[in-house]
Amino acid sequence: MDRASAGASAQLLAGRGPGARYSARVAVPIGSLPFFDHGTAEFAADPRGYLAAVRETSPIVRTPTGVGVLTYAACHEVILDPAFRPGVFELMRRATPDGQAAPAPVPARTLLGSEGRDHQELRRVVMPWFTPRRIDSLRERTAALVAELLDAVEPTGNCEFMADVALRIPPTVFCWMVGCDVARGPELAHCSSIALQAFSGDPSVMDAVGAAIRELRHFADDLIAEKRRSPGDDITSALLAAVDEGVLDERDVRSLLTELLSASVDNTTHSMGIAVWLLSEHPSEWSPVSIEATVEECSRYEPVIRHGNHVATRDVELLGVAVPAGTLVTVYLASAHRDPDAYEDPDRFDTARRPAQPQLVFGVGRHFCVGAALARMEIGEVVRAVTTRWRAPQVGPTAVVRLALTGEVDALPLHFEVAAVS
Repeated sequence: MDRASAGASAQLLAGRGPGARYSARVAVPIGSLPFFDHGTAEFAADPRGYLAAVRETSPIVRTPTGVGVLTYAACHEVILDPAFRPGVFELMRRATPDGQAAPAPVPARTLLGSEGRDHQELRRVVMPWFTPRRIDSLRERTAALVAELLDAVEPTGNCEFMADVALRIPPTVFCWMVGCDVARGPELAHCSSIALQAFSGDPSVMDAVGAAIRELRHFADDLIAEKRRSPGDDITSALLAAVDEGVLDERDVRSLLTELLSASVDNTTHSMGIAVWLLSEHPSEWSPVSIEATVEECSRYEPVIRHGNHVATRDVELLGVAVPAGTLVTVYLASAHRDPDAYEDPDRFDTARRPAQPQLVFGVGRHFCVGAALARMEIGEVVRAVTTRWRAPQVGPTAVVRLALTGEVDALPLHFEVAAVS
């Protein structure tokens, strides 16, 4: 980033206050903003420090794909404002050499890709499967699964937490929800991991992303055919019932299942890994008073979703900058979560934190993640089990935790002592 041009650009912006929106005397063009590219080696070497330096210089920057915002207030505004819609499909389209998404944009309605009446209709059909009652009905089974996995590793006092525990839970839980054989869980996990790389906007991964999405669609087709023959108490059967009632068509079901399958596994898996890694690296926080607050603090401190993409639906002024319709706007959640205007002492990991502002990983407003309660339950049951059963583990030297473009835990070897007989 050009720090001199950043300083000059920042002078165009008006003052800031806690939680306040930025303003400017005159709207300035995007070209006058400092340039920031989160794909550089410099950024990867110190993403936290780099984001803090950029945020302090300017709350809004020019990026390779459009503009980016770095403060909590600005990220919250973009996510909430209907002038900006989720932009992952547009990001995929632009990242593909022929200008077509890889694969082409889904030919039916999706939660991320729809707005207004269509979006509300889809949420009404899906949300009954993510209510507190439904999530609580899965809690006991999830806790039993976690206990089974911990039982298997405790005799040695060592485990590779991702392979032995975290990678096993979200795929299994989601198989329960959609009504398929849990043996297909690893297949789902693999496809989900690749499909979510779409959010990177990296042209080099789009062919693999397209192949993974096609695999998920084939999976959805198989599931639809099976549930047409033998419906059950599962989300797939409920979606098909909505088709029979004329609320959805079968293309909607296919697209919704593909979307849910891709989004509900990989992010939760890595969130579990990051939570256990953070608690292990902060042993004074290993015995949390509140599991719920701990899950939220882990998501704030090191979010799995480090940034998100939106697209301007019309010409709009954002933080005093003239943003034309069609501009891709990146919201840097990892920066927003360390914004001192939103969080007191934001660089301190504190499981007892009671912030005035919620973390933004699950979004806000009309596109708030339908699976948020499910993910929180799964992560919470893992945190509850390990902090109850183990003393604070030691993290092995071969751990691989990546916190630049996304939050990912590729390996988490742990050595632990059992603190209680389960």
